[in-house]
Amino acid sequence: MSRSGWDLDGIDGRYREFAVRYGPEAEQLAATASVGGGHAFVTYLSVLDHWRKLPFRDPGLPPEVLADDWAGPEAVRLFERLVALLEGRALAHAAPHWSPGGRTR
Repeated sequence: MSRSGWDLDGIDGRYREFAVRYGPEAEQLAATASVGGGHAFVTYLSVLDHWRKLPFRDPGLPPEVLADDWAGPEAVRLFERLVALLEGRALAHAAPHWSPGGRTR
């Protein structure tokens, strides 16, 4: 029933694409003592842009009705890991470009 209402194979495929694209980046970031602010900012925005579309397509079905190898949970853990690795550095890099009151230069 759920397969006729949602493109679960397509959604799963998008989660897998996210993991393939950003999994190696997460490993590299975790192994690097210092990540440049510019790289962190660009990667952070890319991760957010890619991720933001995924949760809206996922109907959030219970695990019992999904395939045993459903890629959603792994993708969520990867996304959370990337945010933890990048967010602070990315925002610190961007902060000098923000003026008080929210206006940009």
